[in-house]
Amino acid sequence: MAPGGVRVLACRAGGERLALPAAALDSIQPPAPLTRVPRAPDCLLGMASLRGAAVPVVSLARLLGREEAPAGRAARLLLLRGRAPMALAVEAVLGLADDAAPLALEALLARAFAAPAAPAAPLAPARPDPMPACGAVGGAVLSLLRCRVAGQDFALPLEAVETVLRLPPGFAPMPGLGHAALGVLPHRGRPLPLLSLAALLGRGAALPGHGARILVLCREGARAGLVVEAVRGTLAVPEAAVEPVPPILAHGLGEGRVAAIARLEEGRRLLPILAPAPLLEGAPPAPAAEAAEVAPLAAGEGERVLLLRLGERDFALPLAAVEEVRRATAALARLPQAPGEVPGEAPGETPEGLAGLMTLRGEPLPVMDLRRLLGLPPAAWGGRVVVARLDGLRVALAVDAVPGLRSLPRAALAASPRAAGGAAPLVEAGASLPDDAGVLLLLSPAVLLGEAGSALRAALAGAEAARAARLATARAAAEGAA
Repeated sequence: MAPGGVRVLACRAGGERLALPAAALDSIQPPAPLTRVPRAPDCLLGMASLRGAAVPVVSLARLLGREEAPAGRAARLLLLRGRAPMALAVEAVLGLADDAAPLALEALLARAFAAPAAPAAPLAPARPDPMPACGAVGGAVLSLLRCRVAGQDFALPLEAVETVLRLPPGFAPMPGLGHAALGVLPHRGRPLPLLSLAALLGRGAALPGHGARILVLCREGARAGLVVEAVRGTLAVPEAAVEPVPPILAHGLGEGRVAAIARLEEGRRLLPILAPAPLLEGAPPAPAAEAAEVAPLAAGEGERVLLLRLGERDFALPLAAVEEVRRATAALARLPQAPGEVPGEAPGETPEGLAGLMTLRGEPLPVMDLRRLLGLPPAAWGGRVVVARLDGLRVALAVDAVPGLRSLPRAALAASPRAAGGAAPLVEAGASLPDDAGVLLLLSPAVLLGEAGSALRAALAGAEAARAARLATARAAAEGAA
């Protein structure tokens, strides 16, 4: 027996035989696919989905400052107990032993990582998200999801949309289902009825072509997927710009399915806002077993997120921090005498991922290159811009695409370990996805906004330094000529 009567599990890591206190271990798991966490401590290999939960995976060899050997067939993950979810990656498990002193595992982890924080509460919504009803729209600002239907733009309250799916290629409507019904689609292991939003609005029942999307709506126990031509992003509309539908027009606008009209661009464009409840009339009720899943997440139960696509990877941003989504502009404005003109700085580089400035409704807005912030390979400018807001600060995030929305139950979230003495991580949590689809990484709005402010201050300081250097050079030249 090990000294002190502590039972140990022998394993191999960094090419050495080591012992771990058996009481600190929950289970031994086979290797699982890892999702790399950008800007994580060196010993954090990534996050894996283990037993339906997202779990940070730490290299025991790197934790001890040793070189890690390539993972072989004997490699295992040791799931720890007694702290925030975490697993140790080892080269092999050798079995129980009684002839070795165990590593001081808690001390090793405390030296590498900050103490696990209590689970963070979901962000409070930056603005109320009321469900518009015919004749009244409450709240200061409405958060809307804009979609394309039969060649026209419509909007739905963002809070009513559970998620956005792609319409599978080759999908064909089932015959004989009646008005607007297109068929069913498997979703989370259950059938999801599909309805043509164009048909519901009296604009024909032709199935949209390439790029069609499904808006999954849930209300009062009913769930259905509304098929649209495209999703055009999100936007925030002030209450003053939203008016109820005039009664004389109500019949011609989808038979009561249009709740209000939003005036955009100072009234030059009108956007109909749909009422979710009439759209779901006739949709079959969800089974009783789905009640908890169908119900919107209550405060404190989880996080609604916007998915951000960068190359082949998806990340998530809390929806409460998202103000709107826009198409990327053709070009960005660089700061006057921007970094790249400062002596000692590489041409074309900007500090901490600052891509430039864009103008949004007359206000300059810093644009952050999210690829660069996350250490991903660079790509051509384009795609979408996600405008995030927190505590009065705003920043635009350049992404490739916005695949849709998702609801993440609080139980599915695991905090990303924070290096001891280090700054708050850009990736604040991971969520295990169903059907062994891996781990979705949740970005921290506070860190993103903080880094945007730091980058903008650094750029302005660099511009001022460049201006001062030019003035000094011009002054020296003038004095030499004299």
